[in-house]
Amino acid sequence: MAYTNPGSIIDIQSDKTNTQGTYEYKFAFRSIKAAIDGFNHCLLVVSIDGTHLYDKYNGHLLVAVAMNANCEIYPLVFGVVDSGNAFSWTWFLQLLVTQIIGPHRNVCIISDQHAAIDYALQKVTKLGTP
Repeated sequence: MAYTNPGSIIDIQSDKTNTQGTYEYKFAFRSIKAAIDGFNHCLLVVSIDGTHLYDKYNGHLLVAVAMNANCEIYPLVFGVVDSGNAFSWTWFLQLLVTQIIGPHRNVCIISDQHAAIDYALQKVTKLGTP
């Protein structure tokens, strides 16, 4: 995707397993260049949430969306993680802030106040305080 869509942000994390040459998937973060560019024209409100993934691949889908000028949902980032714990949310939010939002923008973050999200928001210091 980075080759066909230059400027897109992709970050994949994995851990080595006990089997030689194999890795265990941990985290993936993806945002396409068009979404990143379009975010500059969106309202400074970002909503974050997560949901369980079932069936063959277990894990959690983490998403961040904004609102465009017509108050329509504007997808920014998709993340797939091994679990929806505080460590996963901290990793996701750190990339969201540093790679998408940027250090010089004041953005309102909306969430469902899940304990892991609250913890991660406190850890990611660049978000500032209300």
